[in-house]
Amino acid sequence: MSEPTDKPANEEPAALMSEDCQEHHDGCCNPSEPLHVHIHIHLHNKCCSPAPDEAVSSITPASRMAHASRSAPIKPLGADAALGLPAMKVGYSGTTLGDPGTAEFITQIKSSKNYGPNGKYNKIKSVVFSDATKDIVKPSQTPAQLKKKYSVISFGLDGTASTAVQAKLLKGYVALGGGLILTCDHKVTPGMVDFLNAFGHTGAITPSSVLLTAYSGQSSSTEKTSDYFGDAADVELNGAATLALTPKQLPANSRVLASTDKTILLWLLGDMDERVLVISDYELIKLNSSGISVNTKEEKFLHNLIAYLFDQVLKPSK
Repeated sequence: MSEPTDKPANEEPAALMSEDCQEHHDGCCNPSEPLHVHIHIHLHNKCCSPAPDEAVSSITPASRMAHASRSAPIKPLGADAALGLPAMKVGYSGTTLGDPGTAEFITQIKSSKNYGPNGKYNKIKSVVFSDATKDIVKPSQTPAQLKKKYSVISFGLDGTASTAVQAKLLKGYVALGGGLILTCDHKVTPGMVDFLNAFGHTGAITPSSVLLTAYSGQSSSTEKTSDYFGDAADVELNGAATLALTPKQLPANSRVLASTDKTILLWLLGDMDERVLVISDYELIKLNSSGISVNTKEEKFLHNLIAYLFDQVLKPSK
């Protein structure tokens, strides 16, 4: 290989260039060898292009590997599909997406058939869930530290008391580009109303006096999220007791994604770049999923919503 002639005697060249690799890699895979990296820069007039008399259609997988012998080996198609893609890291705390009650939904989200390089939502490498309780219940992290650790935080407002300190922490996290799922239920837990008020909700927030047992809601026919998993407009959703809220109690520009004739069920907060999803009934994410494949209209609605939230998180923060 040729080397620059004007380099200092004690300096190694930054790169060596040749049309054909002359370097032998004997011993590179020997476990006793120290860890090192070979970098080769090739002129691609040979390894990536057919000869003048070689038709493009004649390049077979075998010939591709023959061309590749002059540079780095080409792995089978799809082997590097995840290269450079981020993992979606979901931290959860409380009764919400991530806890054992949502195991069916989690199984679908973690399936590479649904989320991953070869899944229906293929913008990420994988989805990883972890317990974030210690970082949120008694905050030991700053918003910036949370953002570095979690792509999305799923926080349950039902069953455990919430505080103004937690609300401030998570608002700061969202402002930095994090995604947030807030899950409620029919009980008004201490701190829940103040927490929702901190996120722009107004008026009385109480258990529904009508929807105290099993009920059916409907996804919106106009307010949609994504269609990665198929059409999910006007889908019937199953729930079991919920809060009582109306669209007038939401922050400006919020979008109601599902409701009954009595109350709203799922909505995105408009003043936070739609990175905050609020669920009024935990059973909506517990009762509407089964198995691994996303087949039913209910499942499609929920996964289109999760994929949409992931999309918002992947956007550069303003």
